[in-house]
Amino acid sequence: MPIKVSIVEDLVEVREGLADLIRSDKELLMLENFDNAELAAEKLPALQADIVIMDINLPGMSGIDCIKLIKKECPGAQFMMFTVYENDEKVLQALQAGATGYLLKRTKPERILESIKELN
Repeated sequence: MPIKVSIVEDLVEVREGLADLIRSDKELLMLENFDNAELAAEKLPALQADIVIMDINLPGMSGIDCIKLIKKECPGAQFMMFTVYENDEKVLQALQAGATGYLLKRTKPERILESIKELN
């Protein structure tokens, strides 16, 4: 059974690049992706994603606040922060909010796929 993945990322090129990467792996199933946390918080509970790749800095609600909100409705989902921040207070806040891992946006594609599978 494939690992179901959703993405919450405001930058179109990053979001689409990640979606294409996920679609390239037969073990993963790309679900819906979102460009803001508000829409993700509304729609993600119905999708039942296994893994949600979440940007920290989003327009409006932050990725950290989005996790806090969604985690209650999706207790089985794993949240992977996808960020430019390294060893930053925001990464710690994300982990405290319920994220189970984080990747830097400069991470190599094959490592991103490995990390998604490791989380599941």
